[in-house]
Amino acid sequence: LTRAVDVFALGCVLHFLLTGGEHPFGGRFSRDANIMKGIADLSKVAHMPEAVHLLRQMLSHDPKGRPDMASVRRHPLLWTPAEQLAFLCAASDHVDGLKAGSPEQRALERALERALGSALRGVARLSRGCKPIL
Repeated sequence: LTRAVDVFALGCVLHFLLTGGEHPFGGRFSRDANIMKGIADLSKVAHMPEAVHLLRQMLSHDPKGRPDMASVRRHPLLWTPAEQLAFLCAASDHVDGLKAGSPEQRALERALERALGSALRGVARLSRGCKPIL
């Protein structure tokens, strides 16, 4: 047994806790086969992108693809509110410091467009129709 097995088991426990008792590999009749095939169902945590990201790594079929415990502990899913706020402030400060039209700003805008797609265009349309409050 290796530490990767511990990470895998912790991933199962974390999924169980986040979903109120669901196993990521299904019910008792299909669980073993799904584990052997590497078929995890993360649909119950799909609304939590950080959880999907961490669990996908922890439950990787390939033990070499699983993070070590230090990486698990540092994952954003497990950040305290203070750590989340510090990250958001640092990210905001960085974006505010970008030079208008710089390659970095354009790359960020392209990444946002890819990530948010039509939702981002909808916000732009909505903001054009808003009247200033002040």
